[in-house]
Amino acid sequence: MIGLIAVVAFLFGFANKRHNKRDFTGVKVQFGQGENRFLTVSDVKKSLGLKVSDSASNLNYVKNNLRNFEAHLLENHLIKSAEVYIGINGELKTKIIQRSPIARIVAEPHYYMDENGGKMPLSNHFSARVPLVEIADDEQVKKLFPVLKKIHTDEFLSTLVTDLNFKEKNNIKLHLRDMPMDINFGKAEKVQLKFNNLKAFYKKMQKGESSNQYKEINLTFENQVVATKK
Repeated sequence: MIGLIAVVAFLFGFANKRHNKRDFTGVKVQFGQGENRFLTVSDVKKSLGLKVSDSASNLNYVKNNLRNFEAHLLENHLIKSAEVYIGINGELKTKIIQRSPIARIVAEPHYYMDENGGKMPLSNHFSARVPLVEIADDEQVKKLFPVLKKIHTDEFLSTLVTDLNFKEKNNIKLHLRDMPMDINFGKAEKVQLKFNNLKAFYKKMQKGESSNQYKEINLTFENQVVATKK
């Protein structure tokens, strides 16, 4: 029994030693399913900070720096989360979850607001189909978050609302797809009620009333929608 244990321990140590001396065979990048493609495989490899010379060394260097590689990836503000590990064939495997934008903010430079209300840079490879938001200053963006979040999570609103204007103090204006009118949303409060009123009015217009006869829709009144004709 003692001899058998010694043989198993020897074989385990030998296999582990060979495993540690394996060559690093490359990087494999996997993105989350159904996501926007803000990043390419080349972008991820560059963000890893892995030197070309490392590919000629054994796996020890790569294995001992997995946390550093993850930290390098998370420095890219298009990445929400990253998992890095060694595959059985000697590959460095990375699983990337990208941040999800809910609006594009018109500023210098332009940037996205993500699903948590944070700033997110634009991508050189892909433009998200999200509402365009004009603001007077960055402080206003925080007030807009509940409105933008509701638009993003509502299937009907996300296809209907094309842009928002928040240049006037505490007064939000919306524009809808294929509807040449201003929607006066007012302050970023009672968001659910206002959007429910807007949906009801929109459906009423679809049943026969033409949107071309109105120049403004006002949602600032609690129990009614006030439509101003041209």
